[in-house]
Amino acid sequence: MKGVAKEHVESPDNEEEVFKILTMKKGEFVRFQKTVLNEQNQAIKTTKDLKTHDSLSLLSPKLSGITIDGILATKVNLSNGEEKFTGDVFFADVFATSYVRESIRLALKRHFETERENFKRKFKIKTLALFFIDDIHSYRDNDLKEPYLKNIFEEELRKKLEEEINKCDMFELEYRGYLEESLANIKETHAGYFSQDNVSTEEEIEKEVNTILFDKERLLSLVDKNGKANTTRFIFSKWTLKEGWDNPNIFTIAKLRSSGSDNSKLQEIGRGLRLPVDETGNRIENETFTLNYIVDFTEKDFVKKLEEEIYGETSFEQKVLTSDQIEIIATNKGLSKEEVLIDLMGKGFISFDREIKADKLQEFINEYPEIFNKLDKNRVRDRNVDNNKKVAIRKENYWKLRDLWEKLNEKYYLHFDTIDDDVLIGTVSNVITEDLINKTVRRTKRETSEMVQGELIFNVTLDSIDSSDDDTLNYGTFLKAVAENTNISIPLIHAGIVRASKLKKIENAFFTKDTVRSFSIYFKQRIYDELQKIYSYKKLPNTTVHPTELTEENGNPRDFVKTSAYLGVNERKGTPLENYLYDTILFDSQIEEDNISQNISSVEVFGKIPKRTMQIPFIDGSTYSPDFMYVIKDKEGKPTINLVVESKGVKKSQELRRTEDHKIEAATKLFDMIKESGINDEYEGQTKLEDLGDIFRRKGISVTYTRQTNNEKILDIVNQLIDKNS
Repeated sequence: MKGVAKEHVESPDNEEEVFKILTMKKGEFVRFQKTVLNEQNQAIKTTKDLKTHDSLSLLSPKLSGITIDGILATKVNLSNGEEKFTGDVFFADVFATSYVRESIRLALKRHFETERENFKRKFKIKTLALFFIDDIHSYRDNDLKEPYLKNIFEEELRKKLEEEINKCDMFELEYRGYLEESLANIKETHAGYFSQDNVSTEEEIEKEVNTILFDKERLLSLVDKNGKANTTRFIFSKWTLKEGWDNPNIFTIAKLRSSGSDNSKLQEIGRGLRLPVDETGNRIENETFTLNYIVDFTEKDFVKKLEEEIYGETSFEQKVLTSDQIEIIATNKGLSKEEVLIDLMGKGFISFDREIKADKLQEFINEYPEIFNKLDKNRVRDRNVDNNKKVAIRKENYWKLRDLWEKLNEKYYLHFDTIDDDVLIGTVSNVITEDLINKTVRRTKRETSEMVQGELIFNVTLDSIDSSDDDTLNYGTFLKAVAENTNISIPLIHAGIVRASKLKKIENAFFTKDTVRSFSIYFKQRIYDELQKIYSYKKLPNTTVHPTELTEENGNPRDFVKTSAYLGVNERKGTPLENYLYDTILFDSQIEEDNISQNISSVEVFGKIPKRTMQIPFIDGSTYSPDFMYVIKDKEGKPTINLVVESKGVKKSQELRRTEDHKIEAATKLFDMIKESGINDEYEGQTKLEDLGDIFRRKGISVTYTRQTNNEKILDIVNQLIDKNS
């Protein structure tokens, strides 16, 4: 499951006094609700009616000087030029900007932070955000009142998109295009579902509802069946969103209305807790993801209540372990389901018939929180508290790491030689002739278990159902859609299809929207091998190393890390080792925590590398980053060995995708280029340590970049390097 980071918009002076317009009657009165927190952090609500010409100072002294000029059916005009509508919520001390607007800004900030990172991956992740609101009429166009919330959202989104577009560098051309398409068609970026929609006859509303509730594949796709960017990723609803509905790619939930104090906190966040899937439909395991959860200030104790719900003395209704839960454990542990059952029975967690033993329940939950929807307490945090956290840099340790840190912060870009047109034409032809594209089917899997002669036997039956789209396209439309998805010119695609047609008969049924999508995926996989042959790295001209997350513009170390959250979302109390770079232990995974706590006498100094510091670009458009940096003493006791480690949350190197090996090769190219520029750097995969030879004897800095899996100890890696350096 994802971790959770709760956050709320705070009052500038921390005296949080919030007002909501409950109702109004034309020409007569406006009813305001005032909410404040008492000393026990409880929300106290009072109401007051005001008439035309009344001063808002009757609500709060902070609103002195503002009077009510007019009261309409759903809108009140104020003397400062502001217009407020039924349902509006605002701070007294930030009256010019509504509380809802501030919450939307915060939600968009967190959304785009996550989306940018997810877009850099080889297989991108469609990033969704879910907004819960009070009133359908604040979002849907209607005759009763202005859909003010939708208008605010589109205004803020437009500004945020322009800001994010300006941030895009030369490596983010595809993401820039996605953002520009969003900006050009703001209304396409969001959709809503409300219970009233069930009786709507409007075609556009029906389309939105079907996509949200029933067509999860379409919602998770970055392109539609015509090859056009699918920018719909912001969903609006009330808490009545269909029970049981969730989506694994929700990374931000913003509560623009309160769900009520009696609601289950775990149920509230449950809509976005599952691990995400990428654009190919694969679920991303062994990585750390965070669900951003935006609430209002009256729920500032949300984290405390969530922890009480998860770990308090609450009832537990489940009696029998399910097949899905067994499969989750089997997948995470790399075991068969039979082995999992034997292990769980051996620990006394379950009986022979899978019944969960009550006396071992808490121990069972503590060991396997992921199968009981129980979050690891270390992965629930309050950003309003974390924002004040300062992580000091131990300056005496930084100076020992300075040379390595500066090398890691130099800037390089990918350079590609030209691919011959005939190669592109041949790749198009091969994708078609090799029968990679068939009619679309969906696999199904049916599992049963039964007792046979006292032994528990699992049976799995695989099947498929036809879900192809028989919506054929005319040839010109098909070519254009494929060109938009592959960035290959229409003449070359046409030439490839002509070549394929000489080897295989191509039916009219081939030219469908499904084919566009499938062709694009297979083409990119094939052209990947060609790109491997023609890329190199070049240093960006006229760039400087400083400032960085750790240093000021003059190159001196900062007092505190610029963005402490980049070091990890979890904190372990206690004082770090003396040779650690920081005064605080922050980490994202168990393997990282183990590395930080490992006391190795031959390590002169080491530190966690803040996220986004070193992002090595790769040919598939993704980037990858190391996690730790070490300066190690050789056998003579001199700090001459530099090690950079990328910690992977898998059990063994064989579990890594083929592209991981290619990334090691890519880094070899990068450091070869650096060496040619007069800097002696080396990059080696851990499995090739035996081939390092005497590179450590050369003068200058030599950097070894190693990938570490869960079953590899950092001590063993360090000792191997020292032996090779002797």
